[in-house]
Amino acid sequence: MKLFKVFKKNFQLKQVLLFCFLFLVFLSTFLMVVFSYSIYSKNITKQLASSRVDVLEQISERTSSILQTVNVVSNFYYYNLPFNRSDLDYTRELSPEEQLNIIHSMDTLDGILQKTIDATNIDFYYTIALNNGFTYSTDGYPSRRTIDMYQKKLWYADIIAAKGQPVLISTHRNFSEKPQYVFSMAYSILHQDTGEQLGIFLLNVKESNLSATYESLINNNNSIYIIDQKGTIISHNNKDMLSINFYNMDRFDQIFGDTDFQIIDKNKEKFLFSKCENSTLGWVMIEEIPLEVVLRPLASIQYIVIIFGFVVFLVIISLSYYLSSKIVKPLSNLCQQLEKVGSDEAPENFNVRGWAEINTISDECNYMLGRINMLVEDIKLKEESKRQVELQAMLAQMNPHFIYNTLFSVKCMVDMGRKDRALGVIDAFTVILKNTMSYTNKFMLVSDELNFLENYITLQKYRYGDIFDFITDVPEQFRSLRILRMMLQPLIENSIFHGFSDIGYRGQITLRICSQGGDLLITLFDNGTGMDEEQLNRLWDGDLVPSSQHSNLIGIRNISDRLLLHFGPSYGITIDSKEGCGTRIRILHPRIENDAN
Repeated sequence: MKLFKVFKKNFQLKQVLLFCFLFLVFLSTFLMVVFSYSIYSKNITKQLASSRVDVLEQISERTSSILQTVNVVSNFYYYNLPFNRSDLDYTRELSPEEQLNIIHSMDTLDGILQKTIDATNIDFYYTIALNNGFTYSTDGYPSRRTIDMYQKKLWYADIIAAKGQPVLISTHRNFSEKPQYVFSMAYSILHQDTGEQLGIFLLNVKESNLSATYESLINNNNSIYIIDQKGTIISHNNKDMLSINFYNMDRFDQIFGDTDFQIIDKNKEKFLFSKCENSTLGWVMIEEIPLEVVLRPLASIQYIVIIFGFVVFLVIISLSYYLSSKIVKPLSNLCQQLEKVGSDEAPENFNVRGWAEINTISDECNYMLGRINMLVEDIKLKEESKRQVELQAMLAQMNPHFIYNTLFSVKCMVDMGRKDRALGVIDAFTVILKNTMSYTNKFMLVSDELNFLENYITLQKYRYGDIFDFITDVPEQFRSLRILRMMLQPLIENSIFHGFSDIGYRGQITLRICSQGGDLLITLFDNGTGMDEEQLNRLWDGDLVPSSQHSNLIGIRNISDRLLLHFGPSYGITIDSKEGCGTRIRILHPRIENDAN
């Protein structure tokens, strides 16, 4: 209660209401965004996981197809092995002739099965290792005592215990000269009559046959691999992971339960794990995707929602403050403004609105201030109009694209080793910048204007090539006179960019200055494309909108406005132009001596 009294004493009612309203709006918006994000993220994760499980099912089907083919091929070889002669003792060391007979028999089997092998496109080889030391392998790696190496493997006992039945051996390194990962279909070779164990037969399939079923699905963000019923990795897009006992399958089953996907923490990062079990093989296909990648599309949506909510919140703040001010403070504001009348902080007008009486007082005060402000504003508008025309004329000279293109041209010349030409461009560009930026006087000497134009022409020729000539006919007597600063450059620019675009012949610009009745007549002629009547009418009517195509034409209109403001309606610009016949521009300018103010 005491806190409430302190709060009430130090804050106005309008502030308290505004704060409470904004707090409730912010809280409700925050809860809505959090709740929506949570539901949507779960849905998008579930949908993506479902689609990835479908992909894993396709991989599982391809893997089953490979194993079926491997089983058929291995059975064909095993049940046709050349160890069925009862008159031979296969426990003793075989003679060279007997070994050649076995190899010849296996070559015959290879020939019979060749078309099937070609059709399956499975990369495999087989190995026969007898207890008597005989070894034959189609991978080209001979070893007389290969059986000794196999007997050291844990799965060798499984082969013997199977008594001639096929045993699927998970991915392991073979005994080739260049070891590689293979998985095998293995059999114990038994004597046909006695059932004595003579050795083993292995059909070894390269692991790449399995990884080929999903390698097109691998990108920088996911991993796909296959594990057997013991948790050992049979195939992986990262070959360093092969043959590693990676999972405790009891824990694996506990994590996934009855679902096909789970979000699991791994290396301090959350991953979406999807799985598909192949019940026939006892293998599990697994894919890992960082959860951040899964939710990346949602993050962009969340960002947009946050921005939208922030904008709405700002609008609500503004609206709330506006409404509270309209209701509570009109009279207070009117008093504050009346107190300032006659001081240096006198208001320009009374913008207080409220009850009818307040509106009446405010309107009468505004009428008195309006009469005074009207006279002052009229003077300001005239001065501002003149200043704007001058400013627009000066700014029109330095188009940002012109600066960019000039600097880019210098860069290209330096890159091509044409440093002399680059220095020439920089020198010309420096003069142009100096004339443009040092705006201390609205007039300049004709000689300075001509020097500026020469540098501008030089710069344009460096950029676009020597495709036009610039001829000046200015007697010496006129070079010491003064004209409006940078008045001729927009006209030259118009001739280059508008007049000479796609003309197909060499252009020419002629500048001539002469006297006419005590004034200066400046004539500029180009042999470019010219302008049609519609363009001329739009130019003088002021209908041309600023664009890269008409920015030069608008510069001409600015020159006309400057002449009108400075010297009156007796001076200005006339344009004679016909499409396909060039353009002639005449400027009537007063004669201003160098010592004139």
